[in-house]
Amino acid sequence: MAEQDPESINEDFAPRRGAAVYAVEVDGEAVLLDESANRLHHLNHTATLLWACFDGHVRSSELAADIAEELQLPYEQVLNDALAVIRNLGSEGLLDGVRPTLPKESDEP
Repeated sequence: MAEQDPESINEDFAPRRGAAVYAVEVDGEAVLLDESANRLHHLNHTATLLWACFDGHVRSSELAADIAEELQLPYEQVLNDALAVIRNLGSEGLLDGVRPTLPKESDEP
């Protein structure tokens, strides 16, 4: 499977957690360790909920529909928020099948 750019992720994308990413949840929020990049990432409650659902089988639209129904929120709002989280996590290299966005080089020497 070819990697896609984070910006191209849409409602048909089925996110899968990266194999080298480990999560610890504390008080409903997760801290992710990206072992390959040796970086930590903090997720808020919403992103933690989404992260737990990323199995590579359930499409983003299905996740959004389930969450919208459970929390009684507008589907389009949940879908847009979920896609923003998924694109962000993908750009950080935390999802399989997504090409990480390389950090921009600083202009400083």
